[in-house]
Amino acid sequence: MHNLEHFFNRMIFDKTLFNLLFLFCLIHLSGYQVQAHSKDKRMADSLQNKLKLAGNDSNKVKLLLKISKTFTKDDTLSSLSYARQSINLSDQIGWTKGRLAAMMYIGEIYGDANDGVRAIAYWRESATVAAGIRDTFNMAELYNYIALLYQADNRFDSCLLYYQLCLSLRKEPRLQLPLLANIGVVYDNLGDYPRALENYLHAIKLNQTILGNQDKKMKEDSLTHAGLLYSIGDIYLEMFQYDKGFENYNEVLSISKQLKDSMFEMMAFMGIGKTLSMKGNFAGAAEYYENALIVSRATHDPRNESDILKDLSNIYIRLGDADKALSYIMSAKQLAEPHQYDNLSKIFTTLGKIYADKKNYQASAGFLQQAIDIGKKLGSVSDQRDAWQVLSSMYEDMHQPVQALNAYQSYIILRDSVYNVDKARQMTSTYMQFKFDSQQLADSLRQSLAFDLKLQRQRVYTISSIATLALVLLMSFFIYKGYSKARKSNTIISKANETINQEKQVSENLLLNILPRDVADELKSNGKVQAKLFDDVTVLFTDFVNFTNTAERLSPQQLIEELDTCFQAFDVITTKYQVEKIKTVGDAYLAVSGLPHAHADHATEIVKAALEMRTFMLERRKKLGDLTFEVRLGIHSGKVIAGIVGMKKFAYDVWGDTVNIAARMEQSSDVGRINISHHTYELVKDSFPCSYRGELDAKNKGKMKMYFVEA
Repeated sequence: MHNLEHFFNRMIFDKTLFNLLFLFCLIHLSGYQVQAHSKDKRMADSLQNKLKLAGNDSNKVKLLLKISKTFTKDDTLSSLSYARQSINLSDQIGWTKGRLAAMMYIGEIYGDANDGVRAIAYWRESATVAAGIRDTFNMAELYNYIALLYQADNRFDSCLLYYQLCLSLRKEPRLQLPLLANIGVVYDNLGDYPRALENYLHAIKLNQTILGNQDKKMKEDSLTHAGLLYSIGDIYLEMFQYDKGFENYNEVLSISKQLKDSMFEMMAFMGIGKTLSMKGNFAGAAEYYENALIVSRATHDPRNESDILKDLSNIYIRLGDADKALSYIMSAKQLAEPHQYDNLSKIFTTLGKIYADKKNYQASAGFLQQAIDIGKKLGSVSDQRDAWQVLSSMYEDMHQPVQALNAYQSYIILRDSVYNVDKARQMTSTYMQFKFDSQQLADSLRQSLAFDLKLQRQRVYTISSIATLALVLLMSFFIYKGYSKARKSNTIISKANETINQEKQVSENLLLNILPRDVADELKSNGKVQAKLFDDVTVLFTDFVNFTNTAERLSPQQLIEELDTCFQAFDVITTKYQVEKIKTVGDAYLAVSGLPHAHADHATEIVKAALEMRTFMLERRKKLGDLTFEVRLGIHSGKVIAGIVGMKKFAYDVWGDTVNIAARMEQSSDVGRINISHHTYELVKDSFPCSYRGELDAKNKGKMKMYFVEA
């Protein structure tokens, strides 16, 4: 291609993933590039002279293409003109391979010109031509080029499709390795850590095969191994599995010292420092990061130096040295501003923390808002999530509960889109297949969880148990006093039994307010609750629009009372339609139909409930005006996993992409409207009138078909 680095300059990855992808492509793809282009004018003149003497045959096709490649990127029109002449002549003489070579090159020209749409169009057509002559080598190359462009544009679904097509054609381990690594990068960016881990581990196995088959180990293959280990370490840290992350980073450090590679040595220091920081050992973390800073400055890499300074700043915040933290982060900002826009969001979040600690709330809020804005532009959920979390704490320190609640709600929504229990469970399963000796640890964790849940059950009945013990002692006292007071004792015993039953009922009702009855019964019987997959449910999200504006017109007491009134009404409605309320988060309400008991009418029932909720809020709005809220509702159907989370103040919750899409349906709805997905529409279209809205953008989901349920 004209310039392979064109792809990477357009990609916005974090430091580790960018380095890894760049490494793989340089090591493994460089042997399959089209030959470098000559810009020597004398060669161009020589080729022109040969062209005048050439006949209309394959040699002239080759000459036209060679001339096309002599032009610089600044003269793409001339380059395209000769390439198209090459195609026309290939068609005249019926030479398909010539047509294929010219079309592939035109795709490269458009790719270098940042015209991805035309580049992909030519490469797709080229792949069809290659398939017609069974040229699987060039088919694989073209699929890989298309995937890279889609990856650069964050079109991950299309990107994964073409990577898989390429993988199906490349059979050699050395050719499959970079594809698996790049697929892992894509899943990592999507936050699908189990699939990222699966591809990285597969790539490691292939690389071990390559290393094992070599008489002399190649440095590049050892560095590839180190890069994969580092990325896997990052995944484990994202899911809070620190020991596994620490193990991978230490292995990277060992490889880097053997090979005397400063880049991976620096990355290993950073990874170990990051792990120690997340475990609370900030002094140890600072030591490793300072070592990484020394290596970074020796390699004169401003991007990595900026990253390290940013992380060091956060560590010194935790160590209570605000001045040192501010000095480091300002140095990081100075390095990042010219060329590292994607790193500024994290830097501004750190500045927000420092100024919040210094009670300079105006400066803090300004930096945090900049962090959120940059995170939105980059599509970085984690950057936005971290900034909202700091903003929520800042408002709490300022004694502004409404703003704190809104910021915390934004943080929770973003956090739940990145992490879920099912991902952690899948990832643990994959790791156990890769390292069998972790089985004993997993068994130990399960026993610990069962024991803790048993303790929880015992706490639920603590009041009843104490009452029972006290009453038994009281009974014994009166019996001891003699049979002459038997009637009085019997009366006391009767009242005691009544008290016990009342206390037991209180405990029972309290438990049923937290958990569905079947789940509560399972907890009481077994001391634990197994998470379950429900294949066919419907999820409802509601949210109050302009909640902040309404809250400003009400006193704190009035605000809580109005929220409570609305949510109580929603509780009554969901009970009426056998819909399970899951939780409220701030002013958002989450409910699911179809669990814990599956039923065929789950979508119909929850739409009925949504219509009734909307009617209630419209009537209340007519009565109270702007002293109450306006509601927005969203619904989606699909699979979820449900179970108990936490060991203290445990709660029944649901996870899965269905929940995220339902939230997107609510966010894409209008005031007073019920917005449903295409999947839900197919389930309810015969029961309710619906209006098609078209394919609308849903955050992090692309375009999705949406419908309004009409009254």
